[in-house]
Amino acid sequence: MKLNDNTEIIIGPPGTGKTATLIAMAKELVESGVDPSQIGYISFTRQAVREASQRIIAATGHDSEKFIGFKTLHSMAFWLLGKKHGDITNSYDVEDISFLPKHVKNPIAKERTKVYAQLYGYHVVTGCPITEVWGRYAGRESGTEEDFFEWVVLYQEHKKRLNKIDFHDLIKEFVDHGIRFPFQYLFIDEAQDFSPDQWAAAAILARNAGRLIIAGDSDQAVYGWAGSNASIFDVVEGHRRVLDQSFRLPKRPYILAHRILGAMARETLYKPTDKDGQVRHIFESELSELPLENGEKWFILCRNNYHVKKIEHYLIARRVRFSHIQGSRGDGFVGKLISRIKWYNEWVATGTATPRRKRLLSNEGSNVEASATSGRKWYEAFDGWPVDRVSYFRELEGQWDSANIFIGTFHASKGAESPNVVVYGDCTRRISEAYNNNSVEELRALYVALTRTSNRLYLVQSTGRYGIPWHHFTKLPEDLTNGIL
Repeated sequence: MKLNDNTEIIIGPPGTGKTATLIAMAKELVESGVDPSQIGYISFTRQAVREASQRIIAATGHDSEKFIGFKTLHSMAFWLLGKKHGDITNSYDVEDISFLPKHVKNPIAKERTKVYAQLYGYHVVTGCPITEVWGRYAGRESGTEEDFFEWVVLYQEHKKRLNKIDFHDLIKEFVDHGIRFPFQYLFIDEAQDFSPDQWAAAAILARNAGRLIIAGDSDQAVYGWAGSNASIFDVVEGHRRVLDQSFRLPKRPYILAHRILGAMARETLYKPTDKDGQVRHIFESELSELPLENGEKWFILCRNNYHVKKIEHYLIARRVRFSHIQGSRGDGFVGKLISRIKWYNEWVATGTATPRRKRLLSNEGSNVEASATSGRKWYEAFDGWPVDRVSYFRELEGQWDSANIFIGTFHASKGAESPNVVVYGDCTRRISEAYNNNSVEELRALYVALTRTSNRLYLVQSTGRYGIPWHHFTKLPEDLTNGIL
């Protein structure tokens, strides 16, 4: 498949400096006299775009306003189509749709709405028949096929009633319009994560660019559930370059990571650093023995958001300051609560708050607006919070932004790194079954988590019914690991 006559493909395994290479290329263009506004840079997540934007600004000294083409694909389509925020559905619009005919609001309905929205999105971006999507991906807790089909009809009607489109519609509308790309150079990062409909949009942008640079790594393709196409590097024509030296991953974690991929590894093998590194097996009861507050950076990674919440509560109980990895799923439970406190403090300081913030803050106490008007402290206004939660946030107030401990999912960690990485072993029944069936998608997600470390890797043994089968990849306590703590 030819996207552009002047195409370069860069394969960047973990820690080999893929983003640094792209930024260096963009910097060279600017230094040669190219106007920054003529450079387009799109990636799969906002975090990836934000990081690239910050790095190119630091490298060139130009203001951010000049790099107008650094966006996610959805943001690019939104901008070029001239859309307004009110044109796009938000999470509240989606939550208004219950799978129940009577629109009864309850936690089960809310959770199923998220599942149904994801299944519907997969159907839209891949073109997979909706009945097949249900049969392949619906879980035991997803209700019935009839519920799902009813929800789809309700959702489509709801969008029409609101006169809004969602992000899937946004990409389709962009493709249908075929808008000419306004930049001379186009960088596409994390290309393995783009879905077929997103590639259709990217192809329109690429066709009109003077030069196209595509970068990614098929072995780190972890968004198959969202319709991503990891085989894109097999079909796109262009000059191919592989970055074959990792500047992050030590030898022991490297060996383990590649043992997990095994024969599935699609790209050329790369070299680890000269450091041996550490791989240690620990039990959940030994988490308290880890030196989490030694001043170094730590990642604690879980496969599911459910277990991320479990780690949140564990760290709160230990009175440990932490934050969330800035992934596509947002800041997590604690990040949201910190935002609530900051919003309330701004409300007290300025005497005003947006209607949306007022609505969200009203859930934190019996009469938050009256408290803000009278200048009461947040911990007095949020009388709906448990005592232990209030005491935790009061103890760490003013220190939230200086945390060295970051928690998140495997997926959210992609593109990030830390000298210490703890991989939590518990997972759901569905994920456990996927490991047992050697699911390419799940093994790649685990590979991503393990390759975030630049020094020490801790593998937490599962204590629940379902967990990561570490014994499939290592022998305890010998083999490639350093043994048990």
